[in-house]
Amino acid sequence: MLNIKELRIGNYHLYHMIDNSDNRKEWDELCQIDPLDFEYLTNYPNDECYNPIILDENTLSKCGGVLIKRISENHWQINNYDIVLERGVFNFLLSGSNIIQLTYLHELQNLIFYITGSELTFILNRDN
Repeated sequence: MLNIKELRIGNYHLYHMIDNSDNRKEWDELCQIDPLDFEYLTNYPNDECYNPIILDENTLSKCGGVLIKRISENHWQINNYDIVLERGVFNFLLSGSNIIQLTYLHELQNLIFYITGSELTFILNRDN
């Protein structure tokens, strides 16, 4: 479930679809939060159809809109900020010893927007 307090318009999430008339019956669809989602999640905060996208190496590889550069196996740079993967946790290194642990894509989106003013985009490649 998504926490509405962590969201802003444009954040990516997975919406769990259920449609018995579709051959798939159930699937997750990539969506972006819009004003109607905010209204709905305000009234129904425990709706299990709205799910965060877990931040992992595959997800990070599909991010665009800002310069993401892979430095090594567990190290990336975004606009001169470092992201380090340690024991399954992505740590976004700010100035000094400030570290923000990231679990979900929308957290990274919000942080990138706050720091750079640029939107992080998510490129869905159906082959992966």
